[in-house]
Amino acid sequence: MNFYEMLRGANTNEDLNLVTLLTGECAGEKGLLSRTELQGAPEDGFLEDHKEELLSARGEGILNIGGEQVFFESFGSDKTIVICGGGHVSIP
Repeated sequence: MNFYEMLRGANTNEDLNLVTLLTGECAGEKGLLSRTELQGAPEDGFLEDHKEELLSARGEGILNIGGEQVFFESFGSDKTIVICGGGHVSIP
């Protein structure tokens, strides 16, 4: 199964991060990070080698992991907004 097929089948009810290696020899490597595991990354790649650092880093944007830049992007369930108030307030 390729990375994008795995991404399509991901459980979007949990908070996930799509991680992409931006620099270094393995630039372009991607993985899907849940709270407890890294999925879809090559077994012999940079992301797998730095899995523990990735799991503890969490966040959004570009982070420095193992001397390389890794882009963290939130992926998962859509957020819901609830607007409370009278019609004349909530309509706009």
